[in-house]
Amino acid sequence: VFGALPPGAEWTPASLTHVEIGGRNYRLDTWAEMHARTETARASTAGTRGMCATNGVLHVQITTHAHPPCICTPFEGRIYRIYEDRGDPRFPWIGTVPGGGCPMHPNCVHREAPAVVGYLEERGDVEGRTEVPRDFRGKSTSELARLVRQHRDDDMLRALR
Repeated sequence: VFGALPPGAEWTPASLTHVEIGGRNYRLDTWAEMHARTETARASTAGTRGMCATNGVLHVQITTHAHPPCICTPFEGRIYRIYEDRGDPRFPWIGTVPGGGCPMHPNCVHREAPAVVGYLEERGDVEGRTEVPRDFRGKSTSELARLVRQHRDDDMLRALR
């Protein structure tokens, strides 16, 4: 944490103007909003997974949104098992998603929604939602960012709607 203090000035809470996180500098108000949104998303995920556990739902679906491509784009709209060792094996485990699920990065707009596979199958909403494109599996956040930039106009990156 740092502020731009003139020589000889004393630090006061009002002098705190920026924070440095991961080598990036953020204005304090910008960081506070991003942090609040990200932590709210984490709470939403915890609540969704708790509700799923209580009601015997073993899968979640990551929401889709109209947004510029980012590291979460290859994962949106797809269905995931909540537990590594339980649920329909056609679906990947949510732990394979960046961050272990939503939020996948700071300011991520995606959320996990309970997914009742039998109901989705009856509606015909399972096809194409069982696998993450091969190029995006098991990648680090920086590798995903590079791949998304490289494939931003490809059909394989487009969200399932």
